[in-house]
Amino acid sequence: MRKSSRRKKIGSGGEEIEAIDENNTVIKVVETPRKIYPTSVVSINWDAIHTKRKLDNDERAALADLYYDVQKPSKSVIAEVKTWIEKYSDIQIYQNFLETCYRLEDEVELANEVSLALIKKFPESVFAKISQIEIYLSKLEYDKITEFLNGKLTMKELYPEKGNFHIQEMISYHFAMGKYFSYSGLKENAEESLKQLKALDEEHIYNKKLLKVLDKNSGLKFYQKVLKKLK
Repeated sequence: MRKSSRRKKIGSGGEEIEAIDENNTVIKVVETPRKIYPTSVVSINWDAIHTKRKLDNDERAALADLYYDVQKPSKSVIAEVKTWIEKYSDIQIYQNFLETCYRLEDEVELANEVSLALIKKFPESVFAKISQIEIYLSKLEYDKITEFLNGKLTMKELYPEKGNFHIQEMISYHFAMGKYFSYSGLKENAEESLKQLKALDEEHIYNKKLLKVLDKNSGLKFYQKVLKKLK
């Protein structure tokens, strides 16, 4: 398991990170912080969620690193996430990270396997709901999503008792729902999901992925309208 060297100290000057140079000397590097904006319903918290387990500083920093690492999945990243799952099977965010890796790699079957395991282990969790939406999306079963959500399309509607959410929950939710809206022809809703994604983290890979879905479906809808007129 990789021991993270990142120490989050966000301030006006940027992000301070401890790194090891080629002479094995600890040096401090200041990076420009990613623009991640808290909203009225989101808690920007890098700790493990929905667990009473306390992680030490290195584990908390490694969890924060994974948020970025899974956006560029590789064999080593996937292996690391699996290691964390083996160590902390009660912390659901690691399963979500693994599902994220597989979906970004277009490994649909593997992603759905992780989704089903997450749903079984944490049936009432936000991630379980997102995983079920992703499974329906992968099978093109869009009508089932509407039925599954019982007409409740926002986090506030789905979880009125929750005052805030982990950023990974919100980003994963808006990405999944943005795709659902786009595939269902609800362009304005899809664009709103993209807007929410950008507000949370404008550099997250899901922004490009969702924009690609919107562009593709927009072009498809236009082509369908043209064909209809020609008939």
